[in-house]
Amino acid sequence: MLGLAGLVNLALGVAIPIVLWTNPAAGILTMGWLIGFHALVHGAL
Repeated sequence: MLGLAGLVNLALGVAIPIVLWTNPAAGILTMGWLIGFHALVHGAL
């Protein structure tokens, strides 16, 4: 489970800068959604 949580952290750590780079205006809202998704998945794991 710890390894799976690490993979989720890694995936979201890579996804957030990509989203902010491609579309900065929508990236702020998307970053909030990704952080919320991360909290839900990390809490479930």
